[in-house]
Amino acid sequence: VRKSIEWDGDAETRRMSFDSTGTLLLVTANGKEDAVFEVASGRKLATLQYTQEAQFSLDGSLVVGGNGKHIRAWSTKDWSKVYDLPNGPDYVTRFAVHPNNDLVMVGGPNSARLVRLSSGQEVAKIGVGYTNFAAFNRDGSLIFTYASSGFAVWNSAGSRVCGTASLANARNAAISPDDRYLVAGPPDSGTDIMVWKLKSILAGCGVTDKDLM
Repeated sequence: VRKSIEWDGDAETRRMSFDSTGTLLLVTANGKEDAVFEVASGRKLATLQYTQEAQFSLDGSLVVGGNGKHIRAWSTKDWSKVYDLPNGPDYVTRFAVHPNNDLVMVGGPNSARLVRLSSGQEVAKIGVGYTNFAAFNRDGSLIFTYASSGFAVWNSAGSRVCGTASLANARNAAISPDDRYLVAGPPDSGTDIMVWKLKSILAGCGVTDKDLM
């Protein structure tokens, strides 16, 4: 054990993620507002009010999350609010963010919404049912979701490119930062991790390199 970080209360930790430098740790816990810690010292840097299920932007400059009433973006330089937009009426289950394209995905129990980060304007509703997973590719031209309706790939306008009813346990999925791989847990209980070449998945959807930004 290299470092132990004290955790407030007895809330169950649901998700943890590092920023692009590996120096900041973002923690989501059941029923609590998200918190940010400095990895080297274990010191809590910020508690993000009205913010749950948050995500770092790819460049690490922002943390974006929210709840049933807010979509909030926070600067990682000083933890000041950059945006505070209305949200709802549903609670949130997942966020994905691509500030360079002014887009944020807000997943909920009934669907996911593609929203302009600067204004809160809804671009499109994406997927049907509970959103378990949401992610952008590096350039923000594609969005990946796993909802009750299955795994799907969407373009940045919110139009469905392709999808499948089942793709292992995509509730526990991730896309590598270099867009090379999609990984997911097994469909049933077990210890194996399923790994796909993302380029092959996109080729099966009819997406080629020239279609990407």
